[in-house]
Amino acid sequence: MIKAAIPIIFSYLVKILTIKEGTFKVVGILTAAPTTFGLYKYIEIMLDGADLKKIFITITIEIGMLIIFGIFSTIDMAIGIQASLHENALQPEPLPANVVIKSSKLWSTFWKFFGVVVLTIMLTFLAIIAIALEASVTTWIIMWALIGFWFMACCYEFYSMGENIARKNNGKKPRVFEFFDKVLEALQQKAIDKINDKL
Repeated sequence: MIKAAIPIIFSYLVKILTIKEGTFKVVGILTAAPTTFGLYKYIEIMLDGADLKKIFITITIEIGMLIIFGIFSTIDMAIGIQASLHENALQPEPLPANVVIKSSKLWSTFWKFFGVVVLTIMLTFLAIIAIALEASVTTWIIMWALIGFWFMACCYEFYSMGENIARKNNGKKPRVFEFFDKVLEALQQKAIDKINDKL
């Protein structure tokens, strides 16, 4: 299955790089050989006998959660900007919009997103390596670490959305966010109780 799929993928990449004449042709010639013979052989050896289903599930989790996290982060950033402008408009002497919306805050959002993506890509890569090595216990641990981290990251963004909505709505959140807060409080209390019992 791997032997049949990889040449098709690489031939498609080569076709993209070598489309028409010009610089793409040169790039295609320079990259086609090492890509076809080097990387293909490496991947074939590494994934020989690996459970492809587990690899596809791991990649699907990464891509799916990345999309959800990206949507949550974008919405949270947009609501946060609106909340900042709303709070500024209520001040006796409102500041200009470019002062209220600081580039440092936008960059912090980018670096937060970048950090989460890099960490989850590392976990995904480690999971694929563990699958290739047929280390079932390690695979299980890494997979659940990946799912758990994505779950916490998405929950944090969802919680932040509720906080930003409350900022522009006199401290009131929609019911879905209030329910989510109660669930989080219950989970935190349960975790604290378990820790206390063990101590």
